Amino acid sequence: MGAHDINASEYAGCISSSSDIGAAISASLDGYFGPDGALGAIRVLSEAPFEQAEPCYYKFAPLLLARAPMASVKCFLAKYSEGLSPSKLLPALMQYDSRRRELLLSKDGANSSADFVDDSNASVSYLEGVIRLGCRSTAVYTYLIRLYAAMDDETPLHRFLSVHMPSNLGASSGPSRRMRSSPLDMNYALRAILKTGRHFRSAVKLYVALGMRQKAVQLAINVDPSVAREITRQSSNPEEQKHLWLMIARSAAAGGSDGKDVVASVASVLNECGPDVLSIENVLPFLPDFTHIDQLQGDICLALTAYSSEIEQCMKDMSKCEQVCADLRKEINRLEASSVSVADSAKCASTKTPLLSLESDGEGRYVFPSGHAFMESALKDAVKPHLNEQQSSRMEDIVGSIDKLLVQANNKVSADSTSMLRPEEEDQLENLQCDLDGLIAAECPLTGAIMIDSIDKTFADDDEAYA
Repeated sequence: MGAHDINASEYAGCISSSSDIGAAISASLDGYFGPDGALGAIRVLSEAPFEQAEPCYYKFAPLLLARAPMASVKCFLAKYSEGLSPSKLLPALMQYDSRRRELLLSKDGANSSADFVDDSNASVSYLEGVIRLGCRSTAVYTYLIRLYAAMDDETPLHRFLSVHMPSNLGASSGPSRRMRSSPLDMNYALRAILKTGRHFRSAVKLYVALGMRQKAVQLAINVDPSVAREITRQSSNPEEQKHLWLMIARSAAAGGSDGKDVVASVASVLNECGPDVLSIENVLPFLPDFTHIDQLQGDICLALTAYSSEIEQCMKDMSKCEQVCADLRKEINRLEASSVSVADSAKCASTKTPLLSLESDGEGRYVFPSGHAFMESALKDAVKPHLNEQQSSRMEDIVGSIDKLLVQANNKVSADSTSMLRPEEEDQLENLQCDLDGLIAAECPLTGAIMIDSIDKTFADDDEAYA
């Protein structure tokens, strides 16, 4: 080029006019060291048709960023609307930031180069720019979070999370549909922040968004207690809110230097959460064994008044229970002493069979306070249609068990006239009979709920009525 008196810029322009954009960029970069060559290459890219120049953006991005980072970023942002992919530029940005870190860690400057411009804002500016322009790539969001987490100043990270973090997530324990559709990977962001051991305000925000309110309060107590109290107030679960306020009260008590400070801190927590959430007895375990309770006097009086009211109410309830028990005992004694007389001519209300017939000696009889009497088999038939499926099945099981025990007893009597049921069998038979009575003899079928439920039914089936 020197022999023909043509400089690198003119040479690059000539090649560019011949549509060989890659060669033109290489000529510009090779002809000038430092920013000048990169600026010439950026001009070639900007003036060339994007469809032809797009592969060159990705190919030469590392060199362009190394020599003219901010100019390259502006060029990349200008081409975003035409289709320049931020995801394909990420490797170049990561390579640039990696080299920056190497130069910062180099003690003697051996790794420094005159052909590299160190700009800490280049990658962040590009990523923030494409996100403002509408980029929704998770990789872009993730790498920007990584860069924010590496900064000493937490403000950009906290501001970014406040703007781009999905809202209305902290109310539930699980991730919402909006969280899953967001390009911001909050789980990765939380891991990246915690790995740095700083930026805890941002970590607290992420904990709340992920539904881990307890961890958020636990971390916020050490960072900013006022944030912990604000998070606790936002909880809509009473049990969770009480647990979180207890955490705050425990921390407030542990942070006091003497008894007065402890009491003042705990009293402040009680006043803030209110008596509906915490009472004095909830925080007493956090106080020292010997403490002046002047500042808690009001809370203690309120607690004692509440306990006194509860005791009075319990005494009233106990008096009512005692009265009910006394009435029940009287009723039981009355029923035990009561008796029903049955006339010799009494008949079963259902089958009209004589109730005291010798032919039915092996069958039970039931007499109700209403005066109606039933044979056991007739009572079963009258009640069974009104039992539900479970009760009906239970009645059949009981009847089968009773019949089985009676058959065993009859067999023993036939084999040995002195033989009887064993005591445990007699108890079993008695219990089964009580269960059966509870199912079929709870009330008179002619005057109880069965009759009331049947009031809308006809006296005969439709077929019989119109036969």
